[in-house]
Amino acid sequence: MSVESPSARIRPLSTTNAEERKIVMRLIAKHGMEGLAAANRRAYTSPSLLALWFAVSSAFVEYMHWWPSQQAAELKGFWPWLSPIRGYAPFLVVLLVAADWFNRPHFEDRLQATLRAEDMRDPHAYYAQPLGSGLWLLDYDNEIIGLAAVKVREPSSATPTPTAAALTHFTVIEPYRPANIQRDLLQHALRQAFHSNGSITSVYAEDDALCPYTQRVLREEGFRTADSKPLRRMGFMRWQVRECVLMRDQWDTRQSEVQGK
Repeated sequence: MSVESPSARIRPLSTTNAEERKIVMRLIAKHGMEGLAAANRRAYTSPSLLALWFAVSSAFVEYMHWWPSQQAAELKGFWPWLSPIRGYAPFLVVLLVAADWFNRPHFEDRLQATLRAEDMRDPHAYYAQPLGSGLWLLDYDNEIIGLAAVKVREPSSATPTPTAAALTHFTVIEPYRPANIQRDLLQHALRQAFHSNGSITSVYAEDDALCPYTQRVLREEGFRTADSKPLRRMGFMRWQVRECVLMRDQWDTRQSEVQGK
């Protein structure tokens, strides 16, 4: 008896399934809080913060006379060498707690703004227009594991025909990232945007240093930094989020190269 292997597919967001909308919001929320975890990890391994922790802890150990050479003569074996730990461990805990305490408000405020944005009120209606917009879900083995959303920027008096779109959301849950399935999802979203609306000349996205897997796949698809000025800075170490852009001619060239192989 043969067993069917799990299959993957990319499809639009359902118009009637309220549960899918909840899953979309959970994926977006999880993606937002991953930035907090990444910011905390980078803070914990920052050379400047580690040097500060070591200096303060050493000064405290010196003040308390906890160096091995300062211990009572009756202490034998390893006990004198374990004494300084009492000074280093508490300040390490302080460092870990302080990093999260300073970082968390930045990411929670950003997440709340994202979840309260116009597109989350009715995602299907929001991404139905203009032509080229859309929200696509990545299914694997009947489970939603990722999403990508593209919104064509609204026309203005200066540009009555919209020529730019934005990758507003893009995420894949962690267990599936090593297979680079996120690249297939991104390519699908870009293909739908460029092919559905011939007036689109560029797609913009956020180049987030705290999200290396999306940063990498954007670069692989040809996105380049659009402006030297960051869109915003996140966390107490002020990590930068920049805008990057993929032009239609670059996309067409890459697609021609792929088809020619």
